[in-house]
Amino acid sequence: MFLYAFFLSMLSWVDTPEVVITPEPASVYLSTDNGKSWESFAEGLPKELNARKAFEHNGTIYLTVMNGGVYVLEKGSDTWLKRNSGLPIKGQAAPTIDDRGYDFFPTSIAANGNQLILGTFNHGAFYSDDEGKSWKQATINIDDVVGSLLFTDKKLIAGTHKGIWQSKDRGITWELQCETGFRINALAMHNGELHVARQNGMGILSNNNIEWSDMKTGWAIIELQAQDDELYAITAKQEVYKSKKGKLWESNKFAIKGLPANSLMEALWGGFSPQLPGEMPAGLITKTSRGWIVGTGGGC
Repeated sequence: MFLYAFFLSMLSWVDTPEVVITPEPASVYLSTDNGKSWESFAEGLPKELNARKAFEHNGTIYLTVMNGGVYVLEKGSDTWLKRNSGLPIKGQAAPTIDDRGYDFFPTSIAANGNQLILGTFNHGAFYSDDEGKSWKQATINIDDVVGSLLFTDKKLIAGTHKGIWQSKDRGITWELQCETGFRINALAMHNGELHVARQNGMGILSNNNIEWSDMKTGWAIIELQAQDDELYAITAKQEVYKSKKGKLWESNKFAIKGLPANSLMEALWGGFSPQLPGEMPAGLITKTSRGWIVGTGGGC
């Protein structure tokens, strides 16, 4: 009995290794503390998913997914729902496979009121007049890769591999406005002017002509965001440039890195990169009413 008690007392001195449970990697993450920490935000989503872009409109968050169509997170809900009615997703309709192996690749999304527009890599544009519950393909469609979509006061604009397309009936019919000779990856209205991003540079569209700036990036520009009086251009490798009028651009190459930031643009300017669980790279970071959202799998 004495030996047994002595043996137990000796065990109490042995350090028990702490059991560390590694969280299972998710397809989408959320940060509510300006990027300091990230938690899974993927309830209702497939485990393996390549998110293209998150987009918020009227309190609903839309997520475009490569080979997966569109998912929505309604206001007040924590579960994503699939919204692919009318889209040629594999298993719903006969898919068209392009030379890159995608049966359906949504590239961009825009909204105005109840109308949503979805741009794709290989199917032109789709529109929805019921907030994404059902989709219809444009009757006179864009026969090109749609890189970006933008509602303006008078019309809807699409940037494609050929140039600039426009729709005057909210995405039902389209016409080529001007050929640019460059792929147009992103669009933004800033200070009353339409700014366009090609693969490695920025310009301003006026009277169907583009005045290109001297700015040249090392990687493809994939996103334009305006904050306060400045327009930010973000590349696929998180280079960040900013400009007040779109003619002279400043790079964050020499910006002081790691400073505390109160906004997403400030954080990106300071070299912020989300540190997510797992090995999948982070895609585009989007500010929403829920917090910052980032999908895995890249966003280019």
